Amino acid sequence: MVVTPGAPTPEPMQAAEDRRPRLRRRAVASLLVLLTGCLILAFAAQMIRLRWDMTEGHIHTLSAATRKVLAQLDEPIMIRAYVTKDLPQPYGRVRRFIEDELRSYHEAGHGKVGYQMVDPSSDQNVANALIAMRIPRVQVQSIENDKAQIKQGYLAVVVEYLDKKAIIPVVQSEQGFEYVLTSKIKKLTGKGRIKVGVVSGFGATPLSRLRVFSRLVGDSYQLVSVPLDKPDATIPDDVRVLVVDGFEQAPSARARYLLDQFRMSGRGLLILAGNVKPDLSAGFKVRPIKPVAEAWLKEMGVAVEPGLVLDTQATSITVNTPNGRIYVDYPFIPQIRNINHKQPVTHGMSVVSLPFASPLAWAGEAGGGHRQVLLRTSDQAALQSGPPYDINPLLPLVRRFTGVTFVASKLAVAVDGPARSAFSSPPPGVKLASLREKTSDSRLIVVGSPGMLDNSLLNGNGASLTLNMIDWLARDNSLIALRSRSVIQRPLIQVGSAERTLWKGLWMFGLPLLVGLAGLGRWFYLRRRQAAGMRPMEAEGGE
Repeated sequence: MVVTPGAPTPEPMQAAEDRRPRLRRRAVASLLVLLTGCLILAFAAQMIRLRWDMTEGHIHTLSAATRKVLAQLDEPIMIRAYVTKDLPQPYGRVRRFIEDELRSYHEAGHGKVGYQMVDPSSDQNVANALIAMRIPRVQVQSIENDKAQIKQGYLAVVVEYLDKKAIIPVVQSEQGFEYVLTSKIKKLTGKGRIKVGVVSGFGATPLSRLRVFSRLVGDSYQLVSVPLDKPDATIPDDVRVLVVDGFEQAPSARARYLLDQFRMSGRGLLILAGNVKPDLSAGFKVRPIKPVAEAWLKEMGVAVEPGLVLDTQATSITVNTPNGRIYVDYPFIPQIRNINHKQPVTHGMSVVSLPFASPLAWAGEAGGGHRQVLLRTSDQAALQSGPPYDINPLLPLVRRFTGVTFVASKLAVAVDGPARSAFSSPPPGVKLASLREKTSDSRLIVVGSPGMLDNSLLNGNGASLTLNMIDWLARDNSLIALRSRSVIQRPLIQVGSAERTLWKGLWMFGLPLLVGLAGLGRWFYLRRRQAAGMRPMEAEGGE
């Protein structure tokens, strides 16, 4: 047999044809194995619950605080989630989240926590029971068949413990759900709520005017009013935390002595003090406070410095103008980012807004104790002298900060540990219990913002900070870390105009240029590869 050079021999061709059926069978077998593996994995996923929480801080994993609360249960609890099926997004996602969270509570409860998902739309008796509990329906907009429609449903959770109930009427999002639910469980199963007193008299804002604060704190603590301007004023022994919201007149010797001895008893004292109080009922106005009203704070080792803080890191607010509503950066409500993350009160917080704040300073060695700064302004902050104070929100920031001297200021401080009394003997005419000269475990927080608890200003991160301070002063740290987990904000870092121009140029021209260069390089690579493949063919043809 004559074999032509370059022509394939019959044997290799026959061998290639013989391999084709075997390759087909191998491919079919591999496909069947892959499909079988997928089915097994899908079945295992239904039987075995696995979760991988990749969020920062693992906010979708039950915290140690929640597990501790559940471990202390002495009787079973039942958690029922009343969630309507087929709600549009994002509420449909909330239903799955609630179910996952309740399953986690059930597993962490070790037989003491039961849960049930209930669809009220499928049972009229359940819907009637929710109406009896005054749980509202939520109205959400959905688009079906290119038409906008309003759907009604429920997103409520009810916790039952013995003969008591706690209700979360509406779960609006995943954020903060664990804190709210654990707080309800802790409240139901607790042996009694701690008393928090709010001082009245000498111009301090009384409890009756702190409506938002009362709703916020009253869910976990029992609030009582403590008048200190009466001749026979006393502080009840069962009050564990005392709040002083901005004296406007100098307190009497009796009131100062009572506050001093309250601190010496080892109980927690929160003082809001500054140079102004907001008066927002008729626009943007503040009411000056005379320095004599805050001079007594030096007995605690803290002093209020003159001036009103304004910061270039400002909170954006809405202002009504004749031309409509506009958004402005308001420097008198600074966004505080210099936060002491080592202190439990502020641990885990990324930003806090403090309205109409005044600078604080340490007053020598008075009072003693372990001193810590909780909040501090940025280095691009300043002080406005007064009174009067110009807090016009429509004044541009450029004009506001022209010619000022930038200085960072302390806005919130904490003192704990050993402390000494500022009194060597009771004031004349004060006949109370024997003088406590010192304590080994005091807790004091001073915030330079009497407007912090104002009904129109107490919200968001300020509310979280308020609750953290009350918890720390009451020595109830179990929920502080849990509450801070839900406060996740990543504010943009401010850069200069030159840096902004550089980044704009890189994104507008640098990125397209990089893509073009990559494409050009790929084209040259393919051309070289094609040329390299043609050279052996030309050489073979020449032979």
